[in-house]
Amino acid sequence: MKIILTAMMTLIAATAFAVGLGDPAPALKVGQWVSGEAVDPSKPGEAIYLILFFDPALPHSVQVVGGLDEIGKGIGGGKVTCIAVAEGDAEAAKKLLDEGKPASRVALDEAQATLKAYSGEGEPELPLAVVVGKQGTILWVGPPSEALLGALDQIAKGTYDVNAVKGLTHWRGLLNDALAKRDVNGILHALDEIIKLEPRDYQHYSAKVSVLRLKGDPAAVIKTRRAAAEALAGSADGLNSLAWDLVLEQELELRDPELAVKCAEESVKLSNRKEAASLDTLARAWYELGMVEKAIELQKESLAASDDAEERAQVNAALLYYQAVLKARDKALKPALD
Repeated sequence: MKIILTAMMTLIAATAFAVGLGDPAPALKVGQWVSGEAVDPSKPGEAIYLILFFDPALPHSVQVVGGLDEIGKGIGGGKVTCIAVAEGDAEAAKKLLDEGKPASRVALDEAQATLKAYSGEGEPELPLAVVVGKQGTILWVGPPSEALLGALDQIAKGTYDVNAVKGLTHWRGLLNDALAKRDVNGILHALDEIIKLEPRDYQHYSAKVSVLRLKGDPAAVIKTRRAAAEALAGSADGLNSLAWDLVLEQELELRDPELAVKCAEESVKLSNRKEAASLDTLARAWYELGMVEKAIELQKESLAASDDAEERAQVNAALLYYQAVLKARDKALKPALD
């Protein structure tokens, strides 16, 4: 229990910022703009700004920054101006730009002056996103997630309720307090309230499942996962994350293979069979049901869809394993067929 609660405390602490929702956004005190023209989100105007603080030395930084381009094009009809702020190593940031060539604005914050203006003297978990509205005020803070995309969409449409999000901040604070006290019932209550406010963010359900598992309440674990499947309908990433947790479940009484396949298939459908991770999850779900040939077929599709070397290596390793299982199975069945 202590390990899980400590990990959750780290997750919640990562969302703490020196400035709060509705506060004026600090100016970007960056050392250099290396891509795109300089902008100042702190000044009121017509643009909505998404600022992404990231560490260019971390794996998958190219994909993280590249994702900003898709957000800028896909949300609000071009109303969102995306800014990637690279923390630390300038050379790593420039190398990343050469590899990814992002369309979004990119700035170097080697001295971390901008990050400190937003986060204070702490060390927030990166990547971290901040949304600044047209009035130059902070409207959303947190890790890149489905919740961020939902907030941006609402902000662009003018339906965003910052007071409701302040309620979320309130419950996160109470969750932090409950975590510090190791108050399991308090943790679960706070998570339930957070889920009501952010029902399409899978990490909340995952955190609740972790606590319920350690509390020894398998029925509640199953109920929570099924509620998550309903709430995440239409979310390829959310359903994939849920399906992956289901196929990796080690406790037999907590397995739900039917739900795993259902969520994985929907994720693959929503991503137009183009996401290697979703295809990989679906392959594993069918493998767990003994459908080895189908798993191999899907794993090959996942391998073809992957363009990341590390991911390809993992997908290929799974493919080789499924093929080895099929070979061993056929060999074991052969005497019975002769």
